Amino acid sequence: MKTIKINIINLFLLMSMFMGFTACNEECDDKTAKEKMEQTTDDMKEEFNEEYAQLEDEVEEQMEENRKWLEEMKAKTEDKAEDVKEEYKEQVAKLEERNDNLKSRWKDFKYDTKENWDSFKEEFKHDMKSLRDAIQDFGEDNK
Repeated sequence: MKTIKINIINLFLLMSMFMGFTACNEECDDKTAKEKMEQTTDDMKEEFNEEYAQLEDEVEEQMEENRKWLEEMKAKTEDKAEDVKEEYKEQVAKLEERNDNLKSRWKDFKYDTKENWDSFKEEFKHDMKSLRDAIQDFGEDNK
């Protein structure tokens, strides 16, 4: 009888230990998964910050270049005949507005996901190139 009690107690202790190890492993796995997810998120934010800073330099440079071209075009307005002067001013104003809108979009962008950033970046670069081409074409057409 005594050995049966000892065996039952040992069996109970063994089961308790097994349950304790299992619970620890599940909890440890949850912590590890959470830590990995946080690290991945931190890595993605760091990558975004690096890309954003690099692209920001390009954006600011292009915006300044656009502004200079537009100022030159405004100065050339005075050389135009009266019948085209108003249309020329309107076109320059539209290009300035596009440039200002791009500046606002750049400054207002908020990072949510990598997909959101990649999509914004691609569309923004396209729009910047489109504006630059429009300014250059406008300047060449009206010289």
